[in-house]
Amino acid sequence: MSTSNHVSFLLLLVIIMCFNNSTFGSRASISLPTEPPPEKILLLSVENDLPENSGELYFHIINEKPRNVLKRGVPIVFFSNFVPRQAEMTWVRQQPLHATFNFYDPNVEGSNQKIYWSARQDGVYHSWDNVNWNKNTNWST
Repeated sequence: MSTSNHVSFLLLLVIIMCFNNSTFGSRASISLPTEPPPEKILLLSVENDLPENSGELYFHIINEKPRNVLKRGVPIVFFSNFVPRQAEMTWVRQQPLHATFNFYDPNVEGSNQKIYWSARQDGVYHSWDNVNWNKNTNWST
């Protein structure tokens, strides 16, 4: 095996080991120096689970991100550090509805590194596993 093939094989092996061992709850056994350790990464996901054809849904992180249109069934995923953030959703229909909530609050989230949000007809829901949901806030006018 030539030196370049050997180096390519080793690099591929390192990448495979990183992907196989890296999850948000544990540290990869091999990490590249330019990557932050996985325990320093927060995953935040927001999804539009409103009924079809019920109007536009806008989302933004207050003081940070531009306003995003949330397409139904297509989550927007953010990778972030552990800085507290607030967010706002605006559901545009006959009369616009708003919801403001703590997008990330370390006092609420504890050691959870994956946080999911779902906009639904009766309000905004929160989950740590994308399966079990709790209503976080109602829509307001």
